[in-house]
Amino acid sequence: MSPIEAATDDLQNLAVLWSIGEAHAHDVVEAACAALVAGLDSPALRILAGYARAEAEYGVPDLLPFLVDELDLVFHTRDSEAAQDAAVRALAHRMLAGRLPPRELAMRIHQRCGHQANHLGQSAFA
Repeated sequence: MSPIEAATDDLQNLAVLWSIGEAHAHDVVEAACAALVAGLDSPALRILAGYARAEAEYGVPDLLPFLVDELDLVFHTRDSEAAQDAAVRALAHRMLAGRLPPRELAMRIHQRCGHQANHLGQSAFA
């Protein structure tokens, strides 16, 4: 995977996690900075990367829809099945990268999906 593809995946995952409350707005800003360094570029990405930590909470909600459109990313509506599936994949990606212990992964999935996780198919873990 190229650095640009990895940065795009990280940005996509953080956008999903932010949309369900699993990541902070400043995490999305940091991912935008890393994406610029990796060589990804778009007008919204440059603006997002320029936000200070205090500005992130106010700027990310307004700018993120433009960013995902410019970079052809997917943004799921809050509390939809698709958002839950994407969040499970993003959390699993964090676990595989060593940034989330397996026990924490299980706890977060249970918090988000509870015992109603029947809609999560094998694709959620691929």
